[in-house]
Amino acid sequence: MALDIYKLEGSTAGQLLFSIDDNGYAVLEPAFNIYRSKTGLFVDPYGTLKLSSGFKPLIESIDEAMSQINERRGLFKELRNLLIDAESNGHAIIIEGE
Repeated sequence: MALDIYKLEGSTAGQLLFSIDDNGYAVLEPAFNIYRSKTGLFVDPYGTLKLSSGFKPLIESIDEAMSQINERRGLFKELRNLLIDAESNGHAIIIEGE
């Protein structure tokens, strides 16, 4: 299982922006759970999630989880920075589980 985050081009995955392996998903899972409780959207390790706007709840969820976890903070920061960059540049993303 892994997650790949791509730039969304039309309705399909374009350029690969970020990959998260099984261990990374386990570390980030608290942030994804917070995001799910806030929005009802699930970053599914086996499914697909398209985000064309509204990155703020996911960014906030990452911040909240990062404040509670001390391990692999760099992974949280990398994902957070990717989302901020996508939002500020008007890029939609697609998160695909494998």
